[in-house]
Amino acid sequence: MTVLNSALTQSLAGIPAGAAKDHGIRLGQIAASRIIQLRAADNPDLAITPPTSSAVGKWRITPPNSPPGIAANSRYLLPWTMHTKQVKERIYG
Repeated sequence: MTVLNSALTQSLAGIPAGAAKDHGIRLGQIAASRIIQLRAADNPDLAITPPTSSAVGKWRITPPNSPPGIAANSRYLLPWTMHTKQVKERIYG
């Protein structure tokens, strides 16, 4: 968070003080808050349990103790750009 706050301060430093800057900052805060609300249900820390099947043709973890894969929980995330009916309902109510 410190890195982001520092980058924000540096990027805003070159913009002259005034109503336009204040309004831009407020708009950015509103947009960021809304994005955080939309992404709150993504649950990026969701633990994915790898399958344990030993059946022919089924995926198995590769020893020793391999993780289930990178971003295995991404199928549960709200898409950033594809707006299906379900996504629109989640975003717009």
